[in-house]
Amino acid sequence: MQGSLDLELPVGIYVGTFVSSTNPNPGTSPSAEVDLWAGYTRSFNEWISTDLRYTHYMYPDDPRVTDYDRDEFSATLGVHSTVFLSANFSPNTEAIASTPGLSEGDSWAIELSARHPISTRWSISAGVGRYLLEEIYDADYDYWSVSVSADFAPLELHFSLLGADDTAERIFTTRAAGERVAVTALYRFSISR
Repeated sequence: MQGSLDLELPVGIYVGTFVSSTNPNPGTSPSAEVDLWAGYTRSFNEWISTDLRYTHYMYPDDPRVTDYDRDEFSATLGVHSTVFLSANFSPNTEAIASTPGLSEGDSWAIELSARHPISTRWSISAGVGRYLLEEIYDADYDYWSVSVSADFAPLELHFSLLGADDTAERIFTTRAAGERVAVTALYRFSISR
């Protein structure tokens, strides 16, 4: 189960939280992931938009030996609300997964994505990216996604194909990485003042 709550102000500032039940690996695991974020978004004109965000990921009462809490700074540039280029930086990512990592270190992710409406209700999106994990695993890997979305407001449905290259499977094992199918149902509500 997952849920999120966002507060957006007219000046472009927003804060939010995300809570999810989780079981990230076999054996002893935390019972939940809690994310907190704050950011600023701005549209300069009908063509260009930006989004700057800070996110803190945490696992309360995590019984694992390693502390997997981390921080992430993100910047996204949007063109005509259709094409997006984003960069994510984390200064304190710990090695996770079955393959022992080298250390805690910096990680980067660079992603290019696009979204195209098919009709007023349906849209398709796709993205490709690269995780730069040299300091942690002495390796980088590529990933991709393709999604079809349906908006039946306030309900949204997303059907996605997700994948990563062989390096991701080597680092995280095929149980955690590789090609996946995801079906997501979202119920959105808003309160305006």
